[in-house]
Amino acid sequence: PGSTPSIQLDHFYAYDEIKAFARILTGHIPIYVFELKGKSREGREIFLLTLTDFTTGEAEDRPAYVAYGGIHAHEPASAHGPFYTALKLLENHQAGGDLERIVFYLIPRLCPDASEFCIETSTRV
Repeated sequence: PGSTPSIQLDHFYAYDEIKAFARILTGHIPIYVFELKGKSREGREIFLLTLTDFTTGEAEDRPAYVAYGGIHAHEPASAHGPFYTALKLLENHQAGGDLERIVFYLIPRLCPDASEFCIETSTRV
């Protein structure tokens, strides 16, 4: 697998940073799958990160854990949670571990348009 990125805690992730961070994780296939699950009204992609060990079975055959960030626009730090979860799962992956038994569905930001507005303008909506 490729090297994992570090989470930056000194600022809120803007949309382009979320997209770049998620794409870096694609170096961890067959553990990680990066998918586009939709687009916002302003055309920003909404990403789904699927983490499981695909060499030991199908994601659909496993219990699922879902975590998402960015439900509310004025909570931009919530994107860090799904990314932190992904990094810890990748760092701690071992034979017989969680990724062989569970599928993790992680969405870093559900509300990319309003979140981006809040980050750029330091206001709330």
